[in-house]
Amino acid sequence: MSFRLKRSLPRYYTAAKRTKSTASSTIKRDILQWTSVQDHLHKIAETNGQVVLADIERLRPRSHAPPGTPTYEAQYNQLVEKITSSFNAKQLRQFLKLYDISVPSDRKKNNWAAAIIEEQWNWPPLAAIREQERAAEMSVETLPLTPTQAFLILGKDGADSRALSKKYHVRMTYLSNPLSLRIEGTVGCLATLRAHIGELKSAISQGFFELPAERGIRSDVLHRVSRLSGALVEDVGGRMIRISFIKHNPRTARVAKRLLAQALCEESDTKQRRLFFHLPPSIPSFSTLPVPTNFPHAYALFPFLSPRSLPWTVSESGVFRLRRVEDWLGKGAIEDLKKTGGLLMGRGHLLTLQQQEADLRALLLAGFLDSGPSPSRVVTASIGHVLVTSAPGHRYNIIPPLQGNWKVPYILNWMEKLSEPVVFARSLPTHLLDSPVSERQMLHRLVYRAVTTNGDAGRAIEVETVLPQEATASIQNSGFEKLAFRSRCLAGQKVDLDVLMPDRPADIRFSAFDTTDLAASQWPQELDEYMSNLRAFLSYDDRDASQPEPPLIVDYEGVQYILHSASTVRRKVERLDPSSVQVITESALDLDGEQKTASCQVICEDIESEAAWKSFLRQCDSVSTAAAPAITRHAVPVF
Repeated sequence: MSFRLKRSLPRYYTAAKRTKSTASSTIKRDILQWTSVQDHLHKIAETNGQVVLADIERLRPRSHAPPGTPTYEAQYNQLVEKITSSFNAKQLRQFLKLYDISVPSDRKKNNWAAAIIEEQWNWPPLAAIREQERAAEMSVETLPLTPTQAFLILGKDGADSRALSKKYHVRMTYLSNPLSLRIEGTVGCLATLRAHIGELKSAISQGFFELPAERGIRSDVLHRVSRLSGALVEDVGGRMIRISFIKHNPRTARVAKRLLAQALCEESDTKQRRLFFHLPPSIPSFSTLPVPTNFPHAYALFPFLSPRSLPWTVSESGVFRLRRVEDWLGKGAIEDLKKTGGLLMGRGHLLTLQQQEADLRALLLAGFLDSGPSPSRVVTASIGHVLVTSAPGHRYNIIPPLQGNWKVPYILNWMEKLSEPVVFARSLPTHLLDSPVSERQMLHRLVYRAVTTNGDAGRAIEVETVLPQEATASIQNSGFEKLAFRSRCLAGQKVDLDVLMPDRPADIRFSAFDTTDLAASQWPQELDEYMSNLRAFLSYDDRDASQPEPPLIVDYEGVQYILHSASTVRRKVERLDPSSVQVITESALDLDGEQKTASCQVICEDIESEAAWKSFLRQCDSVSTAAAPAITRHAVPVF
């Protein structure tokens, strides 16, 4: 017992000594800590609760992680927590005032701390980063559409839809059942495009075009008008055509109305068209096959591919031209003027579809015009091709509506019963492209036609404004000056005679136009105002003025005329001997259909003059037989 006590005394003594020493050191540390805390409290008391920017700037990090990363979000949240735990709401408000930052309406300390971090320390807002991440997510939406909305959003040949897809970086797909638009892209792009499409839907407007009595336009032509203009054109019955368009692009509706007017004029010309067949005199044939003496050659319809665009009103299903059938290609397959004499010698035959012989000069002098012979009658021969069109609604094909090769009587009988339109497409012989000219002109031309069911059919008004060469030179040399325009307005009656010449590379349209050159005081009021505005626009009288639109309908002597064409024309004139005969080549740009055409015309201003008439026919023979180059002979199958 005594042994254990003896061994335990040093341990208890040591523990007591250690306890005393620890208590002494603790008292010393508490005294130092108390001193620093009291010093800090004294400083706070001296500031009377006021803070300075240095207090919060001590918490400002020197840098941060890249925005959009998880590390950045963690640093952002830690910094907000550090600020809110270090200062109360009153102090944070004082910091906002010192930084000249508007105090957020929300009284939460987290929002006040975020305002300091984002606006003063220029940290990217965490909410904006999260919104960008959500907007960058891929998504798919389907928007229901009506047929009108789908067409107008698609735009002219899909151009508007492609532009929207490229602008908003989305993929657009049109669905038919049900009619809708499927868009794929980021959430942000889809939201922007959805709002834009909503604006387009609310901006759709409508107008109407009234058809003349007992007149109509085929559905395939209406479809082409919609494609060319960019406005949706629909027949709603009651002689009314509805035109739907976007309100901020009203020009599409104006173009649609002018194209509808042009279609009416073309249809009227087709119904009033007079077809003739030119049969050259019989000549020895190079073929060894026996042929009848009256009609030595056979003819057939061949697919026709125009070197230039055909009129937009022509069916897209395919067109065909009547040609002579031979067992070779070469000079022998084309009418030889030295042997036949051509139109000039008059040894051939001009046949109607009823197989009656007619005299060309007599027809042009007084055959069809109500006024009889007129001293102001101008006769024009236009070079081109008479084309038989296919039935609309079919795909393009090369199978002609009349298959096989036939003699002239059968072909004339078939064409007389033909229900599909026969059109004339102007063309320019290649040998005239580089021919010398004596006069060049640039002009603006308007053509109006009377589209009625009474005896006013065939009446026309033509307006031409020519910019003189000296005025063009003055513009180039000394800037814009007052231009001297030459304008004229011709009113009268016009008749077209289309002559098929299957033995030649080209056909001819003969036109007789009885004209009256109207004085300035006799011009229709609508045309007078338009030309006045056009001259002011071209002369830069008002530099802010926009180009005027030609009137769609004009009234002259109680007859309404509708706009057939509005074009800008480059003209080359070659005057022959006698001076009353001219050869004119033109390159015209249709301002409505945006189609460019080239044409060649032989003009005779004095048909009663024998010398002028012979010179006129000589030029017609020349340009209609030299339209195609010679081709090496090759064997071809015979129908």
